[in-house]
Amino acid sequence: MSLFIFYILSICVKYCTSSAKQFLQNAKCREEIQMYHANVSKNPPKIQYHVQAYHWVTRRTKNGTSRRKVVTYKHDEELKYMSHQDQTENLAVLLKNATCVRLNSKFTWFKGSKLTENNWEMMVQALNMTAQKMDTHHEGWDSSTVQGFVTNQLAFSKNGIPCYLDFPVLLFFYVFGISLFYDTFFYSVTGQCNFNIQKTIYCDAFNGPQIEQFLQQQQNINFNQPNNNNQFNGMNQGNIGMQPSNQNQGFMHPQQNMGYPQQNMGYPQQNMGYPYNNNYNYGQIMPQQNQMGYPNNMMYNQNQFNMGQPNDNIMLPPQQFDGQNDYSNNQMIPVGNQVK
Repeated sequence: MSLFIFYILSICVKYCTSSAKQFLQNAKCREEIQMYHANVSKNPPKIQYHVQAYHWVTRRTKNGTSRRKVVTYKHDEELKYMSHQDQTENLAVLLKNATCVRLNSKFTWFKGSKLTENNWEMMVQALNMTAQKMDTHHEGWDSSTVQGFVTNQLAFSKNGIPCYLDFPVLLFFYVFGISLFYDTFFYSVTGQCNFNIQKTIYCDAFNGPQIEQFLQQQQNINFNQPNNNNQFNGMNQGNIGMQPSNQNQGFMHPQQNMGYPQQNMGYPQQNMGYPYNNNYNYGQIMPQQNQMGYPNNMMYNQNQFNMGQPNDNIMLPPQQFDGQNDYSNNQMIPVGNQVK
């Protein structure tokens, strides 16, 4: 008895999920198919996005562990647009030489402008962020369609559907468990045609409610995230290696320079009291200078080659002239043996 019940249930499942049955249910003559083509070509599309939030529930029984998906939130929203343009294929050309054809319709829409693309992306992100807060998991998909759209149809000529493909034959094969033979025969004697319904939409302005919802979601996310100031620790510790090289770029006020001292073309000005030596001591106070214009205990080092040498062997600046000797050739002269 249990085997018979299982057999009946399997037949019902196969019959309900049969693709051949779906084509036979939507069987239409060529004239009706042409009307279908005219309707989907002139009807405006319905552009919408669907989201849902869910979680998984795991139950343990004596027979094992089962897992069930529980949907707690569903929502879809339609995109507002100004106009649409139809690029649907000519169905009369596709069905010209066919007598009995399986018509597979597919709807595709395109964004006609950058403004349309921005509106769609903002709407999708706002819906996804809302669904993300509702439950543990969330998912979204494009649920756009056009009025009168049918996925699977069977187009036949004026003579009607052949008798060997009608519903009684299908039921006979399915009841006796030979549905595979009927499906193979059905797909072999009928042709196939892919019918693409294409629409291009255009928006003339930003959608106000979608923008407000998107910005509100962004503000909530930025407010809830803690500020991470670890990247600025290198500035307070003098760690030059941790400092970014492009701190003055971007949309930044000149006075908000990420804590760095202001520079003029990368070098300090001499009249500001800062020494020039490749910016290694940038920001340090210049020591008191003598009458010659050079710091005490330091020598003239135009190329920084004699930095740190003792005072008894220094290079005098080339512009110095005491009236008797010309030191413009940068010769090394001991200080104690100078002749005046």
